[in-house]
Amino acid sequence: MFVAFTPTVGVQMLIAGFLSWLLRANKAVSLAVVWISNPGTMVPIYWFCYRVGCAVLMLAPTKRDWWTDLASPPRGWWPAVTFYWSRFVEIAGPLWLGGCVVGFVCGWATYYGVYHSIRYYRSGRD
Repeated sequence: MFVAFTPTVGVQMLIAGFLSWLLRANKAVSLAVVWISNPGTMVPIYWFCYRVGCAVLMLAPTKRDWWTDLASPPRGWWPAVTFYWSRFVEIAGPLWLGGCVVGFVCGWATYYGVYHSIRYYRSGRD
């Protein structure tokens, strides 16, 4: 659950698989859980994580015009790459911190919720 909220799009399944192997956890479940952050949910998840990171760091979030400027990058391949890279660097710190905070909270809540649900289910079967 933690990895699903980190901005590691494209390698989340690899990270989750490695961590589940390292922690001797269920690999199939760990790979499926990172699908929470799919193309349909990425924007709201990462926006929320960014806002949490800004709140923790006591930074003002970027304004709407910063986001609308992303639609009109400079012409040319290299200027566009440097434009988007510089914009990413501006939000990377709060995004990572917020993703880790939200991931930790959701991971902790999920672990204890599932753990106690399984214990309750198993106690009723005995």
